Amino acid sequence: MIDQAKVLANVLMEIEDYTFTKDLLVKPLDPVMVTKTFTRPIPVLNEDGTQVIEGDVAKYDTEEVTEEVESPFAKGIVLALPSTMDTGIKVGDTIIYPSKFAIPFDHYRDSVFVKPYDVVARIPQI
Repeated sequence: MIDQAKVLANVLMEIEDYTFTKDLLVKPLDPVMVTKTFTRPIPVLNEDGTQVIEGDVAKYDTEEVTEEVESPFAKGIVLALPSTMDTGIKVGDTIIYPSKFAIPFDHYRDSVFVKPYDVVARIPQI
């Protein structure tokens, strides 16, 4: 697990020159993996290895497969707050947000912008 206090201290020294006006600057943590069950089609085969066709339609059977996949939500450490934001979120808090709405910030590596209204949960800094 990443030591959040060290990451926060290192990053804050590098981004002191920026004042953000609209979005949270977030350092994403390792992806959260979840277990999901999928139903997949399997073609039904004849004894000679060709697919069974009934009428004009190929015949399929199904199987359930359980896989570990990346969650659509991500965790991250708040690095900077917008100057206009007044919610309970503070620098150093861990937040959970939908990863598809995060916008990469290329001025600082491995960081993303997250809209304050996209934050779905907050874990306060200890």
